[in-house]
Amino acid sequence: MKYVILAKDNVTDAMISDCVQSSLNTLRVSKEGNTILKYKGTQPNSLNGYKDYTKDELKVELAKAEWQGEPY
Repeated sequence: MKYVILAKDNVTDAMISDCVQSSLNTLRVSKEGNTILKYKGTQPNSLNGYKDYTKDELKVELAKAEWQGEPY
């Protein structure tokens, strides 16, 4: 599994379709309005240009203040 962090406002229906998430409404959102999409295999074209994170790298990101407490 790989992960991408991006602004929730930038998430498209194509991204949701290409990823494991089932709906825009079920995404975790940070205090700054960012969200996480996860996918299997190679990065889908809809996520082209976004940085890939491994599970361990994502854990480091989620430990930051942006992801702690109440969501955006």
